Amino acid sequence: MPEEEKNLEDFVFDLDALHTIQDKVTNIFIYHSTNDPVVPYSQAKKIQSYLPQAKLITFTDRGHFNLPEFPELLENILHG
Repeated sequence: MPEEEKNLEDFVFDLDALHTIQDKVTNIFIYHSTNDPVVPYSQAKKIQSYLPQAKLITFTDRGHFNLPEFPELLENILHG
């Protein structure tokens, strides 16, 4: 992947290091909402391309997840 495509918008993150996560955990979940006004949904897809075993859980109405409760996250933590 070209170097300029390895950035996540306006913060730096080593996407190439993500593959090491898959060797250390059993389940990986990526949560993202398509109506997030801060981080574009395309960034979740980019991260998923580096973590092919990860499950991308997409919402349409959660914004940037500034929520008092997040039952789906709790469910995956408890039963992942």
